[in-house]
Formats: sequence, structure tokens, C-alpha cells
Amino acid sequence: MELAKSVLLALLALLAWLASGSIADDRLTLMSFMSGMTANSSLALARSSWGNSSVPTCQRRGVTCGLSGRRRGRVVALDLPGLRLGGTIPPELGNLTYLRRLHLPANHLHGVLPPELGNLPELSHLNLSYNSFQGRIPASLSNCTRLQNLLLYSNSFHGEIPPELCLLSDLQVLSLGQNTLTGNIPLGIGNLANLRTLNLQFNNLSGGIPQEIGGLVNLVGLGLGYNLLRGSIPASLGNLSALQYISIPSAKLTGSIPQLQKLSFLLVLELGVNNIEGRIPAWLGNLSSLMFLSLQQNRLTGRIPDSLGSLQLLNNLDLSQNNLSGPIPHSLGNLGALVTLRLDYNELEGFFPPSLLNLSTLEDLGLQSNRLSGSFPRDIGNKLPNIKSFVADINQFHGTIPSSMCNASMLQILQAVYNSLSGRIPDCLGTRQNRLSVVALSKNQLEATNDADWGFLSSLTNCSNLQALDLGYNRLQGELPSSIGNLSSGLSFLIIANNNIVGQIPEGIGNLVNLKLLYMDYNHLEGTIPASLGRIKVLNRLSLPFNNLSGPPTSSRQSYSTKSTITPRKCT
Repeated sequence: MELAKSVLLALLALLAWLASGSIADDRLTLMSFMSGMTANSSLALARSSWGNSSVPTCQRRGVTCGLSGRRRGRVVALDLPGLRLGGTIPPELGNLTYLRRLHLPANHLHGVLPPELGNLPELSHLNLSYNSFQGRIPASLSNCTRLQNLLLYSNSFHGEIPPELCLLSDLQVLSLGQNTLTGNIPLGIGNLANLRTLNLQFNNLSGGIPQEIGGLVNLVGLGLGYNLLRGSIPASLGNLSALQYISIPSAKLTGSIPQLQKLSFLLVLELGVNNIEGRIPAWLGNLSSLMFLSLQQNRLTGRIPDSLGSLQLLNNLDLSQNNLSGPIPHSLGNLGALVTLRLDYNELEGFFPPSLLNLSTLEDLGLQSNRLSGSFPRDIGNKLPNIKSFVADINQFHGTIPSSMCNASMLQILQAVYNSLSGRIPDCLGTRQNRLSVVALSKNQLEATNDADWGFLSSLTNCSNLQALDLGYNRLQGELPSSIGNLSSGLSFLIIANNNIVGQIPEGIGNLVNLKLLYMDYNHLEGTIPASLGRIKVLNRLSLPFNNLSGPPTSSRQSYSTKSTITPRKCT
């Protein structure tokens, strides 16, 4: 009896071995794979050893074979990333019985995935991201019971996520983002107890985020943003203590921010561009590992919690486009690693907190469209040496533009439109700021009464990257200096309308050959419109009325009439 049993087992093993094919079969399968490639791809493979019949299969580029036992000489891995391979995956690839790893990302592969890939019982890694595959994700992949990594990111798959994938109990990475998948997130997703990364972003998924997702106790990264989800963030997320990354922006979520204070390892919390309501929870300040906090463009109300100042590792804080009120907390000055602080488009009030000058690493400060008042700190440019973008439009700031702003050598964008700033524009502006691209100071009470007050224009000629200069609706007087023609040839927008500028338009204005918009109306300019304006072939918005100008000369009249739009604008 025992002998018969042993013979039976041996026969079964022999049959299994015979069914698994041979080394020759693997070779034929790879030849089938190569034949499915486009001409250029096949040539590239041929040049990389695939086209040389004398090169053993296991020595070809990207091919790994087993070294011992029944896998000896059999293909166990196919790694060909980033080779611009075009073509399709043949069904015969499902004959590579011992294949553990199929890694073909960042190519130009297309077509549908053959369901025969589900015939790979040892497959643990499948990465076909950044290709152009279409059709549905084969449900047969659920037969690959050893699969740990399934990455199909950035393709053109459509249809629903196969619920059968939720049977892959060993799965650790499921990345299906940037496709056109529809339907609900499968409720069975909570069965994937070993899952560490779930990325479903940039699809058309609908329905709510299932509560069952709280069963993914090993989850480290969760990306569900840029979908058509609805409902609130499930409270069960607060139980996933291993989470480090939560990204659910632009997903049409409602409700309030759930209790997440147990997520002590959380590095990223990105919930922007939703319809989340309520207050910003004070317990966020206890998430000491947090480096990125983005809650912009929601419906949050109330004050910014002082506790956020405890997030010592935070380098990005974006609370813009909400309905937040009250002052900017002084505690934010404790965020010594902060690079980006966006508080724009709220209802904040009070002064510019001096404590913000402690943020020497700050590069991007957005304060526009609030009710902030007071003056800018005199030493702001010295204390914020890394500032690149300073935007404080549509507030109630007054006083002068501090001359220390000239010392912010990294500055690229300076905007303070629609405030009550007064005094002279610092004549050093631009002297040390060759990266400066935007200067927008319109709708203030800035002054220039003599040639010296226009000295800033000479300094701005050092800014070879300058693209926009907006000084309209101020109290600038005197004549335009000829240095205006020495501004960057890349300047696209120049606005000096609604001032009290006198004299002639300098002929050098025609040197600004990339100018697309030029507004000089509502001044006291006189003389002939410079013929040099005809050299600006891309100019499509020109406004000069309500001056004492004549022309243009006959030789250049046609270029104005065909490329310029004369638009009278009243002072507001």
C-alpha cells in the first residue's frame, strides 16, 4: 500500500513537471514576446543580445533564470524597464511557469493584458506602470496567489476594479492610479491585511471610501485623490497606526476631518480641494512626524489652532481658500523647517506676526485676499533670505515697502496689489535679485516725484528673468526714464496706467520685443507714439488713451491696427 502511494505521488510529480514545460518552451515564449514588439523595439532587443541565437536565454538582457532544483535554467524574472519597447504582451507569456517577476514599466507597450497572465502561479511582482495598456484589468490575476506587488499605474485601463483582486492575501502594493477606472472601491479591499501601499488616484472612481479600509492594519501609504468619490472620510482610518501618507485631494469629500490623532507616524496629510467642513482640529499639532499638511480649498471655518506651531518637522502648510478667521498665530513662527506657508483667500485679520521672521527656510509665503493690516516688518528681507514668492495682494497693509526686501536675493515673485502702501519704491529693488520675474504693486499709493524716485527701474534692468511689471493705479509722477527700454527682453506684461506720468514715451520701449500687454492709459503722456512699438510683433493688448499722444507714424500704423486692441479703462 505504501509502495503504491509512493508511486502515485511520483507519477503526479512527473505529470506536474511535464505540464510545467521545459527550458526550450521558455525560449520559445521569449521569442514570441520579442515577435510581439514593434520593429524598432525588436531591433533594440536584438542589439541587446536577444537577436543572437548563440547567446543562451539566461544571459539575455533582462532575463534571470533559476539556479537550482526544478527552476534551474527556467526563466524566473523578466526585467526590461524604460527601454521604450512598443508592442503587446502575448498570451504565451502565461507559459513561463516559474516566472516570479515581470517588470516592464516606462515603455510604450499597449493593447489588452492577456488573461493568461493568471496562469503564473509563482508570480510575486507585476509592474507594467507607465505604458499604454487598455481594456479591463484581468480578474484572472487573482489566480496568482503569491502576488505581492501589482503596479499598473499610468495606463488606460477602464472598467471596475476586479473584486477578485481582494483575494490576493499576500498583496503588499496595489497601485492602479492614473487610469480611467470607474465604479466603487471594492468592499473586500479590507481583506488585504498585508497591504502597505494602496494607490488609486487619478481615476473616475465613485461612491464612498469603504469603512472596511480600516482593516488594512499594515497600510503605510493611501492615495485616493482625484476621483469622483462622495461622503466623508471614514473614522476607521484613525485605527491605521502605521499610516505615513494620506493623500485624498480633489475627491469631492464632505463632512469633517475624522479623529486621526493616533497616527503618530503620519508624514503627509493631503485633503485639499474637497468640501470638508468644520474647524481645523487642535490635535493635528500632536502629529509630531508631520511634514506636509494641505487642507486648501475646503469649507473650513474658525481660527488656525495655535497647536500647529508644535509641528517642528513641517515644511509645507497650505490652508488657503477656506473661511478661516482671526489672526495668524504667532506660534507658526516656531516652524523652523517650513518652506511653504499658504494662508491666502481666507478672512484672516490682524498684523503680520513678527514671529514669522524666524522662518529662515521659508520660500513661499501666500497671504493674499485676507483682511490683514499694519505694515511689513522693516527687516523682512534680511530675516527671510530664502524667500522666493511673497504674495500679499488684496489686504489692508500700509506703510512703505521695506528697503530690506532688496536683500532677499532669491526673490522671484513680489506681489502686493490692492493695499494702501505708500512712499517710494526702493531704488535697490532688483539690484541683487536676478531671478525676479514678477513685480506687481498696482492699486496702492506709491509715489515718484522726481528722477531719483524712478531709480528702481534702472535696478530692475538687472533682472533678466523679469516677465511682468505692474505699477498701475498709484501716484507715480515725472517722466518715464529711458532705462525702461533696458528692461528684460523677455518682459511680457507692462502696466503703468492710471498714474500722473508726463513727458514722452521713450523710443527704447520697442526693445521689449516679447511684450504682449502694454497699458499706459490715464496719464499725461504727450508727443508721438514711438515707431519702435511696431517692432513688437507679439503685442496684442495696447492701451494708450486718455493721454496727449499722437500717431502712430504712417510707416508703422498698420502693425498697431492689426496687432493692438485700444481699450479705454476708467480709473477705479
